Amino acid sequence: MPRSKVKLAFIKDNKAWKNSFMKRKEWLKNKLKEVSILCSIEACVILYSSYEPELEVWPEDNTAFPNVLNAFLTKSPMERRNFLLNRIATSRKGSARLSRRSRSRLWKTAIWQWPT
Repeated sequence: MPRSKVKLAFIKDNKAWKNSFMKRKEWLKNKLKEVSILCSIEACVILYSSYEPELEVWPEDNTAFPNVLNAFLTKSPMERRNFLLNRIATSRKGSARLSRRSRSRLWKTAIWQWPT
């Protein structure tokens, strides 16, 4: 049975917000672990919240963290900039393609529903 669509809105209840944050934090760490295993890459994440006084780093044994950080810092600012610009361009192309597809479907729907 499919899940119902989740309404995205700011959580006003502090207890519910904290509970949601904790669940999503665990989900994020689990997904990062899966990606790092499936793609055989080194990955790490730094989590901070106002509920916990210290930063939380995954993986807990801190094996990948120095390697990932050094790999990032050894790249020149120009390489980092080019990487980000390429990602932005790729996402814009995908967005434009989806926009054209949506516009096409809208026109087809409008034509078929045109009152006679």
